[in-house]
Amino acid sequence: MKIPTDAPKKIFLQHDPEKTGEPFDEAAEVTWCRDRINETDIAYVRSDVRSAASRNAVLEDVIEALEARAKDLDALARRGDEGAAYEVDWTRSLYPLIRALLAKLGEDK
Repeated sequence: MKIPTDAPKKIFLQHDPEKTGEPFDEAAEVTWCRDRINETDIAYVRSDVRSAASRNAVLEDVIEALEARAKDLDALARRGDEGAAYEVDWTRSLYPLIRALLAKLGEDK
């Protein structure tokens, strides 16, 4: 199958940002856009355009998504949700690992 030359290299899946706790599979409506609209949008990159640079961009998007998730969890933790407080710490523990992977990918250029 030939990919159209004007197909976007990256899109963002979007669902209702008010329902961040709702399982994605159960989301009533999911749309996409070329641009990030909400902090909860999920980035997708076409597999045929991935290179070391685009892998880095994807990992930066992962960090951005984790930071948005940590922000949401912080709000829950402030309301007394102990599980959310634990998940915030766990989510933030991933940052150094991802940054180390980014550094390693940078060496592979």
